[in-house]
Amino acid sequence: MKTYPTKVFNLSIVCIALFVIFSCNRDEDLFYEAVLEEPDILIEDDNSGTEDGDFEIRSFTFSPTNDVFRQRDEIHDQSIVRLEESNRTGYLMFDLSPIQEIAGIITDAEFEFTVYSDQGNGDIGFYLGTSNDWREEDNTVNNLPDASTQLNRINDSYQVGDTKQVNLQAVNLQPETISLVVVHENGNDLAFASKEHPSNNGPKLTVSYRVPKGTRSIEQGEEQEGNSGGSAGDTSSQGEEEDDIPTPPDTTMDDDVAYWKEQFDIAWREQYPKSVAQSESGNTRQEYYFMSYAIDGLTQIWQATGDTRYLDDALDLIENTIDDAVPVGGLNAGYLGWPSDLNRYGEKRNQEGTNLWESFLFRFVSSILRIMHQSPSLMAQGDYRQRYDAILQFTETQIWEKWYTSKSNLGNIYRSRSHMSSHWARIGMELYLITGRQQYLEVFENISYAGMPNFDGASLRARMFDNGGGAIAWYEAWDKDQIQDVNHGSDVVSFWVNAYENGMYWSMNDMLGLVATTKNVVWTRNNPIEFTVNVDGSGAANNRDAGSHGMIAVGRFDESLQARIRQYYNPKSVNYQESQAMGIAALNRKILNDGVPVYPENR
Repeated sequence: MKTYPTKVFNLSIVCIALFVIFSCNRDEDLFYEAVLEEPDILIEDDNSGTEDGDFEIRSFTFSPTNDVFRQRDEIHDQSIVRLEESNRTGYLMFDLSPIQEIAGIITDAEFEFTVYSDQGNGDIGFYLGTSNDWREEDNTVNNLPDASTQLNRINDSYQVGDTKQVNLQAVNLQPETISLVVVHENGNDLAFASKEHPSNNGPKLTVSYRVPKGTRSIEQGEEQEGNSGGSAGDTSSQGEEEDDIPTPPDTTMDDDVAYWKEQFDIAWREQYPKSVAQSESGNTRQEYYFMSYAIDGLTQIWQATGDTRYLDDALDLIENTIDDAVPVGGLNAGYLGWPSDLNRYGEKRNQEGTNLWESFLFRFVSSILRIMHQSPSLMAQGDYRQRYDAILQFTETQIWEKWYTSKSNLGNIYRSRSHMSSHWARIGMELYLITGRQQYLEVFENISYAGMPNFDGASLRARMFDNGGGAIAWYEAWDKDQIQDVNHGSDVVSFWVNAYENGMYWSMNDMLGLVATTKNVVWTRNNPIEFTVNVDGSGAANNRDAGSHGMIAVGRFDESLQARIRQYYNPKSVNYQESQAMGIAALNRKILNDGVPVYPENR
């Protein structure tokens, strides 16, 4: 049988075609099998059998459950988190487990922080921590996590009040408790608000996640449940020591004190950035002097309300100044301080610093230290004890000892003017109440009434006189009968009020004399508020001298004077250092109502 070539060719074509079709079908089956396996995996990861159209993306903003910064071998739980290359590192803990509880999958994450207290620049790296076995209350850095996976890194300048958003790599985040380690490099140090900051602009982590439609929402506060800041293993020992914990003070506010708190907050929001800038200035041109009014206002509103966020702000400002202290020279060689501007103030003050500016600030610092010393419940909280110890050591050595020993006749302590000497009398009084050291008491007594050796025994008591109608007045110099001006005299009044409240020499009769001076002699006009130039009522009344708020501190001894303050004082009517005035008025009201402030706890 013969087979023709065309038939063989055609038969071959048919066979090849059948083979190709069979092969293609097999490849197509394998292809579809591979493609269909991928959705199965995704569906399994989602823990759901529904299709993509049945999912939705939601977001929730988490606040940290713990936030601290480490400085060398110490943990600091403050109203700010400080960052500084090789010195200060931030640690934040977030509980993201509510996302896991609703079978959510994290898709995006954005960390937000607001710069406060200390501006800076440079790189900030955000890292996932290696563990979560730490709490704000820890007394050791040993539990703090190491930095592992980098989630992002930014380079920027950070001005006070700036809010920054940073995207974090969501692929490295699991819906569980996580720790974030924040590291600063290559620039100037900075600080951002912690969750305790009074601005309520603490750090936030906004997390987007994918869940099936119809899944319940995460409720506000759910991420905080069960996170009290201590471990379960500590429960029994906490119960045993409960009786040893000091009872915290009652911080209940009546409507009158709450009113002044509101006024203070209005003023402080505006004044805060300027005060921060002054605290970081290095005091080259008297900046600490002017910033000290803010410290006084913060101290008094803290005493009136018991709200420790005001104390935190004051401590932050003080610590900023201490951080900027450098070795000084001249008669102050061997100590730390702040050189004054050479071109404006000359070589001596550039070498040694300026006595008045430092004593003007640290009179208020010493008062804060004494109040903290007398408040055991407060000192048992957070890192207040550490901060207190550091500031006290600095005050005793770099302020008191430096200026006390710089002149053999104590000319840097017993100053030529009453108000300048009163600053050192106040510092001495407060440090004596803390330490019991007789040197401090001697200075207080000599300036107040015993007499200063380098001014022929002159004292504040000896330079006072009856000004009629129960009012008192005094001279500003020790050797000249020049009447004290109201501007600087208000600082003397502030010292007298403080000494009376401490039970140190000055009496209620003195306070009532100052009430008469303020109410009937000095304060001559209500709208606008005007005070005379001098404490005896001489000199044309003006609004500038009404900015000296130490005079109104005696309102805490007289209802009618305080009522007048309530009627005419507010952040708009006061033309200078508004927050100080509001803080003083708040403490006046608290003492008139209850007889005592919230702080100190032990009086």
